[in-house]
Amino acid sequence: RGAVTMSDVDIVLAPRESCVLSGGLSPLLAELRRRGFGMDDLGGHTPNSPGDEGEETYLGVIRLPGTDSLHRRVDLILCRKAHLPMVLLHWTGSGLFLRELHRLANNKGMKLSPTALLTTNGSEVPVTQEEDVFEALGLPFRQPKDRELDDAMMRVVRASKAGESPLKRQRSDATTCSSQQDHPRRLGTESSECWEISGDEEEPC
Repeated sequence: RGAVTMSDVDIVLAPRESCVLSGGLSPLLAELRRRGFGMDDLGGHTPNSPGDEGEETYLGVIRLPGTDSLHRRVDLILCRKAHLPMVLLHWTGSGLFLRELHRLANNKGMKLSPTALLTTNGSEVPVTQEEDVFEALGLPFRQPKDRELDDAMMRVVRASKAGESPLKRQRSDATTCSSQQDHPRRLGTESSECWEISGDEEEPC
């Protein structure tokens, strides 16, 4: 997302529809080891069929060949070409932004799966690019570098739950907060807004 530092490197592999990667990631991992890449698995790797499961992942630490090479946290993700926009969306983050994106979809009667945007009856919303997901959820498109949780995002999420316009003020008067209801204490300025990051913990994120 344009950050100066990062905790790991995510590599998404999406072969062309005419290209079949037989065996999933297993042959690729074996070839990397054969070529001298140092690899330490994190949590193991359970092969599956990208065609059936949607995506296959490998989480590990990889070191390039050579005595002076550094170890790097690397995640490999194998997916179908048709699922690439959804996979990119989920692996781009940020985590908090994605959590509220899932909540927004739920409020609108939809569901964000790792590989599809689904309606209440289980049908898929056509997604050929990331912009399609934002449009379906009524959000202006955000570049990866702008996908952080902020007031604008929370305003849309809260409004979608209440059935209000996202431009409507949630609090127009001064906000008060106190454990003693008879003697509330004024906080902030004469006009302030309070945003709850997660109001319904029982809802899936």
